[in-house]
Amino acid sequence: AYNRSITSQGGRVGIGTTSPSYPLTISKTESSASDFQTNLDIKRNWTLGDATDRLHGLIFSDLNSINAGIFVNRYNSAGNYESHLNFYTNSGSSHMTPSNSLGNPKMTLNSSGSLGIGTSSPSNLASHGLQIQNTTTSSSTEGGEVKLTSNDGSALESGHRLGGIMFSAYEDSGSTQINGASIEAFAESNWTGSNNSTFLTFKTNESDNSYLERMKITSDGTVDHKGNYIVNEQGNQNHVANTMSSP
Repeated sequence: AYNRSITSQGGRVGIGTTSPSYPLTISKTESSASDFQTNLDIKRNWTLGDATDRLHGLIFSDLNSINAGIFVNRYNSAGNYESHLNFYTNSGSSHMTPSNSLGNPKMTLNSSGSLGIGTSSPSNLASHGLQIQNTTTSSSTEGGEVKLTSNDGSALESGHRLGGIMFSAYEDSGSTQINGASIEAFAESNWTGSNNSTFLTFKTNESDNSYLERMKITSDGTVDHKGNYIVNEQGNQNHVANTMSSP
């Protein structure tokens, strides 16, 4: 059971503690390190409401508007127990309320474990996947986008990696994870205000953890392929000896 205490100092409320540090502090002593600790339960009595969507959650607001919200949606609640977790932000509406202005969620984690950004219904995915949807009018600068950034506060040095996409799986019962393929970007030289040359590498795993570079696209558009061909930016193709090496 919780010890209840209320302090008048700063208007703070403490539940399970006599020294609350914030407007509301809830403290509970763990009985076991492996236990789920439930310090706050937000429960809805949903005898009334829509038969397909029943949401309840938290809002973040200021003087004249709701800024954001996190809501659980008991999706298709009349037929099952599936729940989605929706994240909302204010796109510029004043005096926004949950019922009329939260609109479509900006991000949804659905009951199967798939994450949708810009869509509340990520589709055509495996049981765990990511879909990024841009609903802005299509143009040469719009569309779904993923940006991988390297930023340690200093200029990027030659051979340093900007980012990569890895494809991996476990080779046994789950104790050893191996990369099967990757696409990675590296600085081709030290970056400066006038030089940001970059190359791409494509790697695959041929046999027992034989994870090697198979193709490279340099900053000038030259394609160096393990099949012993180089294609330059003019589209000319020349047969050369295979001199591939990892960066």
